[in-house]
Amino acid sequence: ANQAITEMFGHRVNELETMSSEEFLALVHPDEREILQARLENWEKGVQPPERYTLKVLHRSGEVRIVEARTVAIELQGSVALMTSCIDLTAIKKVEAELEESEKIQRLILNASDALVFLLDMKGRLISGNDKFFKHMKCEVSEIRGKNVFDLLPEESARTRQSAFEEVRKKKKPVVFVDMRDDIWFENSLYPILDT
Repeated sequence: ANQAITEMFGHRVNELETMSSEEFLALVHPDEREILQARLENWEKGVQPPERYTLKVLHRSGEVRIVEARTVAIELQGSVALMTSCIDLTAIKKVEAELEESEKIQRLILNASDALVFLLDMKGRLISGNDKFFKHMKCEVSEIRGKNVFDLLPEESARTRQSAFEEVRKKKKPVVFVDMRDDIWFENSLYPILDT
């Protein structure tokens, strides 16, 4: 046990080092105890546990922590033992959940429009778009996210739209213009999203 583990579980090093296997198992979240117990029983039968896995553990305060555990078999005092190192992923998982929720809200807002709506970064790379935009582009989000949107358009459309994009980027003011692509007229409205 070390300082990082004591912070993860809220117990002092000497407490952790003297815990029985039952006491240590009690530090694992109830939803995961049976799985971990089965892994330990299988290890005693000679089945190697997964080298890397994620599980929920309990801090002394009762707070649930999410950790990534890495387990390897080692020789200790003439016997085979398991050595496990843990990395606390709680903060990362919380940020991931918040980001996922934020993306859901963003999709709802984008899909509220009947227009083709998409977000670009300052270099013209696609951040997101509404379902109507991806349907029009005949592709999935994952296929073009991060790509320069102007590279996806015919040359003439790309030139016109990139010129307007550059104007919005430089002046930080909206631009509205009309152009044609595939015999369809498009009214394009470009709006900068400014940091406040």
